[in-house]
Formats: sequence, C-alpha cells, structure tokens
Amino acid sequence: MKFKIMIAIFIIVLIVSPIVAFFIQFDNGSGISTKQSDWASFATFYSGVLNPIISSIAFIGAISAILLQKKSIDQISKQLDAQDNESKKNDIIREINSCSKTIERFISLTLEPREFVILCDSIGLYDLPSNKQYIIDRAGSFNDINKELTSFPVWVGSLIATISHSSLSMPNPGEQHIKSKSKHIHGIIFSISANLDYFSVMLEKMDSVNIDPFFIKYNASKYYILCSQLHSIQFLKESTLNVISKFAESDV
Repeated sequence: MKFKIMIAIFIIVLIVSPIVAFFIQFDNGSGISTKQSDWASFATFYSGVLNPIISSIAFIGAISAILLQKKSIDQISKQLDAQDNESKKNDIIREINSCSKTIERFISLTLEPREFVILCDSIGLYDLPSNKQYIIDRAGSFNDINKELTSFPVWVGSLIATISHSSLSMPNPGEQHIKSKSKHIHGIIFSISANLDYFSVMLEKMDSVNIDPFFIKYNASKYYILCSQLHSIQFLKESTLNVISKFAESDV
C-alpha cells in the first residue's frame, strides 16, 4: 500500500514539476496568457521536458519486468527440477525394491534334492571330509551309499553357497558346467545374476541423485556375499561385483 502511494506522489510531482518550472522561469507577472503562441511554447517546453523522463521510466519499467519475469522463470525451473529429482529418487527406490524382491524370490526357490546332489557330486563335493561336513552344515545329512540328501527342502541360496565353496573344484567355465548338469538350476542362477547386474546399475543411479548413503549401503550389503559367490563360479561380471563391493564397504 505504501509503495502505491509513493508511486502516485511521484507521478503527480513528475506532471506538476515542469509546469512550476515553466512559470518560475517565464512568468512576467501578467497571469495566465490568452495568446495561442504562448500556449504552444508551453506545450513544446512541457513535452520536451516530460517525454524523455517518461521514456526513461518506461525503459526502466520494461527492464524491471524482464528481470522479474526471469526471476520467476528461474524459480519455477528450480521447483520443476526439484520435483523431477524427487520423482527420479522415488522411481529408483521403487526399482531397487522390485529387483530385491525378485532376487529374494529366486534365492528362496526350492530344488529337488537329487538335482542338488548331482551338481555337487560333479564338482567333488563329497570327495573331501571337509566338503562332506560343509554340505551337512548347509543342507543336512546325506546317505553315503547313494549320496542322496535326507533333508528337504534345498534352497537355491544354499546351493549357490555350497558350489562356490573354496574347497571345491569347479570346472571352468563354471557357468557352462552347471548348464551341462542342470539347465533348470542354470536358468535360475542366471536370472539371479541378471537381476544383480540391474541392481548394481540402480545403486549407481541412487548415488547420482543423492539418496541417503545408509540406504545405498544397506541394499549393497544385502547381496555382497551372494555376488562374491556367483563371481567365484563365473556367473557374475566383475564390474557388477565391484559396484556392489564399493557401496557395501563405503564409509557413511
């Protein structure tokens, strides 16, 4: 309100000032002239003084309007960027959670005990006492004669942990060897590896949009051991393992 009053006063002063200045300078004491020539001179003087001032004010006003418009556009742009960034964060978190659920579902799938035994027997699981004890610890006891498990179910996660055991001799490439023994198991493990590849990409995207580092570390840590196991049997790319490892071991 005060600003509007000040503007009104300024306009009045602007209009009246040339008139006052003219009369102070040229009034000869005879009062208001009735001559057309005097009024023409006054009009010329008035317009000559006022027009440049009005033009300058109009120019300043135009510049001010442009600057205000630019400021408004910048503010809107920042708001849109913030909304877009928040939307990206939500999309990435959604993808991470979805990918994690898929990995967990595959890891929790159960296998026929015989499938487990055939694959483990092909990589020498039962040839060393330490390996025998390892499978007993992981999947329960088994029959020494026919090498069949007496426990059930056997989860895919247990299988991966078992066949990646350091005491075993996995023929190279491990991925092809597993495929030759069981296409079913190969398909499941391949799907887990593919999801972990995508999972690592999402972790890097989370880092790029400044999602909470604790959340990133938590998600990476969940699958660090699994990634190491899959990499040891040539199922997971080293680049994926490096990404998971980087975020799992990060200081936050």
